[in-house]
Amino acid sequence: LRQAKLAAAAETRDEMERHAEVIAAERRAEEERRADLIKQIRALERVPKKRVVAFDPTYVPPVGVLEQMSLAELRERLVTAEEERKAEEMKRRQKIVEAKRSKEEDLKDRIARVSAMRDVAANDTQRRAEAAKRAEAEAVAARAVRLFEAPGARG
Repeated sequence: LRQAKLAAAAETRDEMERHAEVIAAERRAEEERRADLIKQIRALERVPKKRVVAFDPTYVPPVGVLEQMSLAELRERLVTAEEERKAEEMKRRQKIVEAKRSKEEDLKDRIARVSAMRDVAANDTQRRAEAAKRAEAEAVAARAVRLFEAPGARG
């Protein structure tokens, strides 16, 4: 009986030692997992965080300047200024086209006047030439008549 109790006690002791080893192995594994998690958490804490700031384009910074405005207002002014610039450019282009058309009409008028003056001058020159020919013809005829009527010419 005593031997059976000793054997049972030894067996229980062996079982308890195995059980203690298993528990110790589980604790070591748990400690390793905890240590690994702590390392991962510390590594994540060391990584710089990206701070994303939501940008509001209508926000006006409180600088105290009288001409401060938000990004949205700046964009509106830019669009307005661009439209004004385009309108001025169109006006300038229209003025240039109008000036060209005016110059062209003026040149046409001048050409017409010069052409008319040349025609008048040519007609005047032709009339003078015809008048000169007539006058010369009349002078020749008058001379011929005078010569013919001259007293010593008959004879």
